[in-house]
Amino acid sequence: MFEQLAFAIRFGVMMTLPLAGLLWIWSVIADARWGYLAKVYAARGPSLRRSKHMQVLTLVGRRPTYQRYSGITTIGATEEGLWLSLMPGFSLFHTPLFIPWRDLRITHRKWVFHDALELTAPRAPEVRMIVYPEALAWIDEARELQGSAAAG
Repeated sequence: MFEQLAFAIRFGVMMTLPLAGLLWIWSVIADARWGYLAKVYAARGPSLRRSKHMQVLTLVGRRPTYQRYSGITTIGATEEGLWLSLMPGFSLFHTPLFIPWRDLRITHRKWVFHDALELTAPRAPEVRMIVYPEALAWIDEARELQGSAAAG
């Protein structure tokens, strides 16, 4: 019986340590870029009305590499700004972001052989956000629809 208990404990430790290591790595990655943005742009704004799920967002800066959130990003738009969040299950250590339109600068550029748009925010200049033109076209459309709904 003691051998079975010792085996169970060893097995539990062997399974828990790698999982804890992965969670630690995920938290460090999140803090480097997403956390940096969240310190300034944590979502406190209006509720999200229109959103597009399963989008691609790449964060560049503060480390030599980049972080790509492929297919797990939700992008939303309100009259006041841009909303970014990750799907449940991936959102651990990733507070939703809300960036006012007045804070966004948009630049066209190539990113890994594709046309993309680089979004920068002056209050968090060390991190650049890369989205693809289709996402920004949807954001513009959503922003216009919400503007006309508020006016009417």
